[in-house]
Amino acid sequence: MMESAWQCPEDDDDKNAEQTLNHLLSEVKKRLMTATRGGEEALIKKVYNDFDLNESGSLTMDEVTTMIAKL
Repeated sequence: MMESAWQCPEDDDDKNAEQTLNHLLSEVKKRLMTATRGGEEALIKKVYNDFDLNESGSLTMDEVTTMIAKL
């Protein structure tokens, strides 16, 4: 799904995947900031932590896919 919908490789080891993932996360953050009217750092942190299912401190491709689908 990620490859067809977002042109984002599903292979976590792909060198381009990290750059694409960072771009997608930036977009998610912008949309959250817009939805919360430009503030609410705590809300962003909570949402991020809610989707970091393996509690690694970073989001995997699968976690980002889930986040985007739910947003």
